[in-house]
Amino acid sequence: MESMVSEILTKLCKTHTSLADHDISFLTNVALELKKIALERNVDVFIDCLCKNQSEAIVVAEARRENSLYAFSTIGYTIREDDEPAVFRSLRFGVETEEVKALTHAITSKNLVLQDVKPIKNKGKTIGVLIYEKELSKENKKTISATFPHFSLEEKYHYLTNIHWVGECINDALIILNERKIVCYRNNIALKVYEDYGYINDILNAEYTKISLHGTLNVSPELGQVYDEQEFYIRGKFYICKQYRIIQDKFFYVIILHDITQDKRCDNILQQKKASIREAHHRIKNSLHMIYSLLDIQARRNASKEASNILKDTMSRILSIAASYEVLQETDLYMINLYEVMKNVAVNFKNLTEGTSKKVQIIINPTDITIETEIAASVALIINELLQNSYKHAFIDREYGQIIISAKKGAIYSSITVHDDGVGFSVIDFKNEEKFNSLGLQLIQSIVEDKLKGRFIIESDSKGTNISFEFKTCELSSD
Repeated sequence: MESMVSEILTKLCKTHTSLADHDISFLTNVALELKKIALERNVDVFIDCLCKNQSEAIVVAEARRENSLYAFSTIGYTIREDDEPAVFRSLRFGVETEEVKALTHAITSKNLVLQDVKPIKNKGKTIGVLIYEKELSKENKKTISATFPHFSLEEKYHYLTNIHWVGECINDALIILNERKIVCYRNNIALKVYEDYGYINDILNAEYTKISLHGTLNVSPELGQVYDEQEFYIRGKFYICKQYRIIQDKFFYVIILHDITQDKRCDNILQQKKASIREAHHRIKNSLHMIYSLLDIQARRNASKEASNILKDTMSRILSIAASYEVLQETDLYMINLYEVMKNVAVNFKNLTEGTSKKVQIIINPTDITIETEIAASVALIINELLQNSYKHAFIDREYGQIIISAKKGAIYSSITVHDDGVGFSVIDFKNEEKFNSLGLQLIQSIVEDKLKGRFIIESDSKGTNISFEFKTCELSSD
């Protein structure tokens, strides 16, 4: 029998836990005493150990009393904190946990039992827990008393005077400890938190170290600090625990537990939406690249040079839009770095013109401007059109040229300038649809004026051309 207990425990621990051999050996010795404990205390007794995933525990040994609460063995069963919170409290903090409800495979009403849990330690390390279980009955469940402290408590602790008027007006759990860390006040929210956790008794007059849900008290005099704040998670809920040590003649402690579960859930929903939108941006970018590839095949097969050039212009526009979606995959959902957009457009444009006889250097001046994702694609498309115009018309009879892209942030309107060191031209000629790409010009006019609510400005002479366009970055506040 003893060899079977050892064999089963060892196999379960090696498979499901991270315990060392000496810890497993220690647990085996404890497991051999379970039958004696079950008979002496008239309880069902178990040993649970934390699994490798840290979110579950596994039953590695048991001994059932006569008239057990269980109809079958639970060895090898895994449990979760939502069902047996006392087990995880003791595993997490290495402390005893008493009289906490648990949902198990017991044959009791609603499968509920009452657990006392003690840590099993080897060389100071908690390696498992010893669980004593009995039936949850009316006899062992005390009635939770009213929140208001008795008058004798107000006399004993002057800081409790009229505390209930404050304590019952807040939506957080409020717990006050005396200098010996005994609970001398708790509001109804605090009672509800502990009741939801599984405690069957009022925490008033309890030693706080035995019922703390967040671990140790970090504002003790020996620690030298008077305030501490930490976040913790229990049974599907997130809390911020604020701890205060206050000195008035004698010091006392104030514990506030603020439920942030809804905030966390909203944040998780937001993160899921962000991930979904990033995935959508990724798919849009891939679709645009697929369209580009189809047009590239068509351009290569088309014998007409004019048609081929039109297709290449369209391909360039598609890549410019894809450039903004490429940045959207890597950044925040609502704002996008303008420098990254300009850089991606330039890289795509250079790749498209690589292998031609004309060598044009594209320089992008760094900027920390961020723009809304809604206008990123429009900005990318305009920059691409301006690059095309410069490449086609600025460097006539020249093999080399330079284009500089820069941005300037304004209070209401920001601007982007595309400068080339080409031959220049008459501004009037720029609007001559016979000489320049009418579709490109129409695109710029339409996007800048209608979409970006800005304007574009052309300056040109024999030293080169500056073409700037503005876009609105600040809206009138509704406040």
